[in-house]
Amino acid sequence: MAMNSGLSNISVRLPAKLRRVFLGDPKAELRNTISDRLMVFGNALVHINSGRTSSLSKDFDSLQLAIAAKHLLDESHATAKIELLLAPSEFVATTQAMPGISDENLESALSLQQETLLPALDQELAMCASKKPSEENEDVVALWVAEQRLQELFDAFSKEGLQLVTIQPRVLAISKPDSVVELIEDEAEYLTAIRIDDGVITNWLQTEKSDLEQPQFAEQWAAEIAMLNNPVQIDSSNHDLYLQNHENQSQYLFFPHGALDARKRVEKGRQLLVAASVAAGVMLLAAIPFIYQSIEFRMANSQLQATREMSTDARSDQSIVVNFENQWGAINDYPNQELRAAMFKLQEVLGDERLSSLELSEGLVRIQGTSPDPQAILQRLEQDPMFTEVVFSRATNNTRYYIDLRLATVSFEAYMVRYFPDAS
Repeated sequence: MAMNSGLSNISVRLPAKLRRVFLGDPKAELRNTISDRLMVFGNALVHINSGRTSSLSKDFDSLQLAIAAKHLLDESHATAKIELLLAPSEFVATTQAMPGISDENLESALSLQQETLLPALDQELAMCASKKPSEENEDVVALWVAEQRLQELFDAFSKEGLQLVTIQPRVLAISKPDSVVELIEDEAEYLTAIRIDDGVITNWLQTEKSDLEQPQFAEQWAAEIAMLNNPVQIDSSNHDLYLQNHENQSQYLFFPHGALDARKRVEKGRQLLVAASVAAGVMLLAAIPFIYQSIEFRMANSQLQATREMSTDARSDQSIVVNFENQWGAINDYPNQELRAAMFKLQEVLGDERLSSLELSEGLVRIQGTSPDPQAILQRLEQDPMFTEVVFSRATNNTRYYIDLRLATVSFEAYMVRYFPDAS
């Protein structure tokens, strides 16, 4: 126990590159062990290495997926190291400007902003991100997936005697170094459009097909897609492009905790060797008492300097993130009143009813008009999730009504308390 504790303390003090040399890099080593690539597309599981497929039910679960994988791998399933390519709809993408953040510290800096980037997801998430070193101020696209989902797949494969090493979105299966790839994938209920430049995602767009039935969403999607240059179109009838790349070149790989823990157990021999070296050093110091104090002083001073140097980047990155939030938070987080959506929704609720005036101020909407049944209008507004606090602001006079309501997604009070507490 003491040896393991000492090893942990030393590994924390080591620079990242030395830590990988002495203690190994589980993710990189797992990546190098991949032998078989399996892809889920529609209701089929495809073995990319051989091109063979296995059918899945419409609502397949993780266990059925693992059973199909075992069937495809046949006799080699016990030794296969599997990479699983899933539908892009299983992942969430965020785009954030990260100026001055090095690629080595990028994931840590983005993880600190998870609550801001994905406030609706309070579960534990795994994240992958990368940026082009030549463009320090470009927006960074990060991919997120629930840790529970990764572990669920790992456990299901393990139950069938399979070794699931890593998981990634299948749309990244065609990424190649030193090239630009653009594609639009059309499958089931989702459309996904991506742009990959030199292996780095520079654009990730995704929408449900049902949303495109609304003209404003369809126009916005068309405008975004128009920015792509002749993207490759992929659907259930022409997904062979995914089968042409048998090598794993993606930088966006998700590793289940179970796979990482298993790899760390394999590396334990290397760690014990490091621990034995440390113990031998301590014994040598004990054998030379007349220089012990001098060496101890030098080691303490070296450790202090190393700690200061190791924390420099972290303090700098933290300062950048804090300054960015302080400078731009008031602008970035200014409540979006979604005026167009609110107007469309009011038009939908009111129908043919006559509206004589409308006022919108800081999320508060005041409307007045005439209707043979004002109470019915009030009830319809109360039932719509876009609005809240719907009340008659003044007594109705026969057919004339005065109604106040608030946009449910807008909270100027919370915004003012956060950024202008003195004014509120």
